[in-house]
Amino acid sequence: MKIGAAVNIYPNPVKDMLFIKSGQEFSSYSVYNMAGQRVASDKMTGKSINLSRLPVGSYVLKLTDKEGNTESTKFMKN
Repeated sequence: MKIGAAVNIYPNPVKDMLFIKSGQEFSSYSVYNMAGQRVASDKMTGKSINLSRLPVGSYVLKLTDKEGNTESTKFMKN
């Protein structure tokens, strides 16, 4: 089930740190490349994600709350 709250991420494109602005609290995240392969995932410990190890490209960020609801958004890494 999708979360109804709006999620904003910045900066986009991202170099190292991706920041999340949302009224919703997320418990974990996953990052997928355009081939649908999960390339990163972890528990959320704040409102930012370190993506410095990802290669340049386009990705989908999937955020999950403690009830299992998800919100997804695309971003670019440069």
